[in-house]
Amino acid sequence: VGRVQTPTLNLVVERDRLIESFKPQPYFNVVAQFSKDNICIQGKWRPPDNICDSNGRCINQSEAEAVANTCINQEAELVSSETKKIVEAAPLPYKLSALQKQASRLFRMGAQEVLDIAQSLYEKHKATTYPRTNCAYLPESQHGEAAVIIRSLDQQGHYGELAKNSDTTIKSKCWNDNKISAHHAIIPTSVNINIGVMSDEERLLYDLICRRYLMQFYPAQESDQTHIVFDANNSTFVANGRVNRIKGWKIVEKQQGTDNDKIEVEMPALSKGDSLIVVNTEIEQKITKPPAHYTEGTLIDAMENIGNQVDDPTFKKLLKETSGIGEEATRAAIIVTLLKRGFINKQGKNKNLISSTNARALIDALPEPIKSPLMTAIWEQALDDIANGERDAVQFIKDQEKAVTQLVKQVKQRAPKSFIDVSKATPSYHCPECKQPLFRRKANNGPGFFWGCSGYPECK
Repeated sequence: VGRVQTPTLNLVVERDRLIESFKPQPYFNVVAQFSKDNICIQGKWRPPDNICDSNGRCINQSEAEAVANTCINQEAELVSSETKKIVEAAPLPYKLSALQKQASRLFRMGAQEVLDIAQSLYEKHKATTYPRTNCAYLPESQHGEAAVIIRSLDQQGHYGELAKNSDTTIKSKCWNDNKISAHHAIIPTSVNINIGVMSDEERLLYDLICRRYLMQFYPAQESDQTHIVFDANNSTFVANGRVNRIKGWKIVEKQQGTDNDKIEVEMPALSKGDSLIVVNTEIEQKITKPPAHYTEGTLIDAMENIGNQVDDPTFKKLLKETSGIGEEATRAAIIVTLLKRGFINKQGKNKNLISSTNARALIDALPEPIKSPLMTAIWEQALDDIANGERDAVQFIKDQEKAVTQLVKQVKQRAPKSFIDVSKATPSYHCPECKQPLFRRKANNGPGFFWGCSGYPECK
């Protein structure tokens, strides 16, 4: 039980239970083809709120069928057409948690594995900077060293035109002295590196770090995003298109196999009031899906952004300022601890984190303050007050002693209800190992019972 470990475990247990209780529901999309001369546009029906679920999906099949049938071969009027220029700057260089999340998503690496590899790149190969950092920014003074680092990457022969075409006169938003903490972002060094002596996993992580650094010396990605609204037989349809005009830093990302560009759809030149014909309609029946199980990467993200689950604006802000629960370099260890203790297990090709029966029993037995990230927020606020001379440290410790005593009392009162069939408990039978009383416990699977030591888990 701990102020970081337990709220983290609670995230996994709650997600697993949400998935298990999830009931798939059908919903219906109506897709229409609009045509005029040589122009053809695909639009999607926007159903009215009274036949939608909370996510705006139509759950009334007959209404969807009626729209599909009554709109076919009808004239549709273009109600509005708007094109916006979207400028997207390069993502910041990696801090540890961002690197862990990306490596989990791309390579299914564990959080501790990523930390160990990053530490090896730093200590053994001298290829990257200090990895245990919670900062994604770089000192402005280091901008002048960029040309040397990129020249080193160019000489490795692995980045070819990407290194040659980079522009070190570009100064992205990552160069910001005001955002620097104890350590700056993880970037490649200018040391002459022999990639051939690295392991496959080291090369993968090194490549992520190098490419993210190179992105800082490419222009922003620019695209035109068009949103068109049609009215067909009093039903609203929308069509969206996006065309990239300047690839910018996306050129670097694309070559690592993580290009997230949307499918390009060039929208024709149309004006408000133009008429088109609905030449075809189609109903797509889909099924709602539950949220995904946590992976190590998404769990780290949830720990970092756990303030989103807190309603109180003061504590929400505090958790955001302190980057959630756990430290940048300790979150991986928290997950490893939960794995070693058997509270969570990895399953499937995506290495999903699944809570065990013991984990759920523990979460059910604990009082709410232990499971909530609010405890961390309250403590952080108290420690800030102590640092500012507004609160007494000795009194804070006394308050915690009192609180812990009350929490332990609550657990003792609740434990028999959660774990033990009290009517069947008898301290007259003692453990052959540690001599503590044995309790008759209900089996997790099936209707049977078994005898277990009251000293578990210290006593097995």
